[in-house]
Amino acid sequence: DRVTGRGALLRLVGAAHAGVSEFVLKGLEGEILGAAWDNAGLVLTLANGAIAECAGLPADGTWSCIRSAVAPALPTGLVAAVVGRDATGKLRAAVLYDGDDSVTLLDAHPEAWLPAGEVHVPGAKSLMHAPQLSLRGLAKELLIATADGAVHRRPLMLGGGVSEKVAAAAPAGSAKKWFTACSFGADRVAHLASHHGAAPELFVSA
Repeated sequence: DRVTGRGALLRLVGAAHAGVSEFVLKGLEGEILGAAWDNAGLVLTLANGAIAECAGLPADGTWSCIRSAVAPALPTGLVAAVVGRDATGKLRAAVLYDGDDSVTLLDAHPEAWLPAGEVHVPGAKSLMHAPQLSLRGLAKELLIATADGAVHRRPLMLGGGVSEKVAAAAPAGSAKKWFTACSFGADRVAHLASHHGAAPELFVSA
């Protein structure tokens, strides 16, 4: 949960559900805008621009987080953002500012974030709500999940590429509220959604 910091780890064995471990994030000061998980732990982006790092895994239902010592806060005015580590351990951000139709890529330096490129948001002008952003593969790809349930993927490596739709939009009239998406191995993605206050559901692309 973006406000309360409550979450869960879903364990899978093959295609079978093997259990859920709930946790609470501690040490945060603000609403969560984005999260990236790698072998070192969790990197969180807060609505106030602050970056927090939560090392390792939760212990006894608690995942302790501290403000990042290696990255300054992001500029204000964010409507969507995620920060993750690249293959060298440096932080890269993908951010969307209010009124923009492109995601700005930023690389962390000791005293500032420096521009590293832009990625157009497909159908941005027709979206009623800001998309959700996530990074996969050590910040090698950007996933853009839009409010209609669609998920687009864009390579971020040198030379880039074009955006590709990897999950189709939900049928017209669907009452589901779609949240962020993440990698589910190979070319598949998992997408979280809820329906009229019911428990969240996880959908996996074919």
